[in-house]
Amino acid sequence: MEYGYIRVSSIDQNEDRQLIALRGKGVPDSRIYMDKQSGKDFDRPKYKRLVRRLRRGDLLYLMPSATSQLDILITPGLFFL
Repeated sequence: MEYGYIRVSSIDQNEDRQLIALRGKGVPDSRIYMDKQSGKDFDRPKYKRLVRRLRRGDLLYLMPSATSQLDILITPGLFFL
C-alpha cells in the first residue's frame, strides 16, 4: 500500500500543495497523515500512528514542508527518524 506523510510548521501554513502531490502519486486521502506543529521536536502523533500501520512492502512518501516535490521514498525498515 502507499501512504503519505505531511508536516507543516503551524496552523497558518497551507498543506494544499503537498496534498495535491500525494494524490497525484495515487495516495488516497484515507492513507495520508498530517501533523501541524513545529519541527523543533519529534512528538508527532499522526506520524507515530502511521508508522505503526506500515507493513513490509508498503511505500511511504514523506512531504517536505516547504515544497510539493516528493523527495524521499521510504520502505518500512528504512525510516529516517
